[in-house]
Amino acid sequence: MAADDKVPNAGVRSVQSTFARKEKKYLLSPGQFDSLMGEIGGRLEEEPFGRSKVSSLYYDTPAFELIGRSMEKPLYKEKLRIRSYGEYDPDAAVFVELKKKFKGIVYKRRVRMAERAAYPFMGGRPYEQACRAYPLHPRVEDEGASCISIQVEQQIAHEIEACICRYPRLTPSMMVVVDRLPLHTVDGNDVRITFDIDPRYRCEGLAFSQRLAGDPIFPDGEVVMEVKCQAAYPLWLVRALDRVGAYCRSCSKYGTAYQLMRSGQPTHVVHHIDSRNPPSAFSSLFSSPERLAHGT
Repeated sequence: MAADDKVPNAGVRSVQSTFARKEKKYLLSPGQFDSLMGEIGGRLEEEPFGRSKVSSLYYDTPAFELIGRSMEKPLYKEKLRIRSYGEYDPDAAVFVELKKKFKGIVYKRRVRMAERAAYPFMGGRPYEQACRAYPLHPRVEDEGASCISIQVEQQIAHEIEACICRYPRLTPSMMVVVDRLPLHTVDGNDVRITFDIDPRYRCEGLAFSQRLAGDPIFPDGEVVMEVKCQAAYPLWLVRALDRVGAYCRSCSKYGTAYQLMRSGQPTHVVHHIDSRNPPSAFSSLFSSPERLAHGT
């Protein structure tokens, strides 16, 4: 599970199932990433559960109606996906997520379930039936304690079911994989920043068991930075972004990968990043956590 999707609670992993927040995205070159970390590294620390691999299996219609509409930048848009965290484990839990955006606010609703249950659920099987047929493995059932009631969880599942019904020909369309570095400020400001490093995608071999391989979405090594902040940015962040020339922009990983797929543009690279041997722009950060704390 990703750090940005958990909340610590007396040492127990509490899994958050609903989100409503403003999210601003930036596309950073490796040089901008290094410069920005030099500017703000001392103000940030890793989330409690640290860095992770994040795999997102997007569902869409054969005509890619969901991502097609999303790229038209309507007032309201939605996406459906199954998300997995970490290295592949057939017994681990996954999240089925409905992500919506309305008037600039991102709303995420999700339910936690076994991978084997997620596929029939996304195929139209009722949530309760899917969970009964394929319950979570005992080893992971209590791994994440939900911070919502069973009634709210069922309500979220019904919202997802309603979205599935709106698109009767949904099918797995694309896998997007990233290496995520989640950070939050140390000064009490409500600012959280995630860096998605080496985003990659594949349109075949969509099972989570196919590991973390894929073609690069941004072949020049750009990093997707996402700033989650309910209020105005603190002045130090505004100044740092200005100094490194980082400007808010649309950079959907699924949308960009969809455009690459539509263009037929070959990338000729199938790989995945290893945190022990990352690209040069990130090597010192991954090998020396102190750099993050001190901004050096």
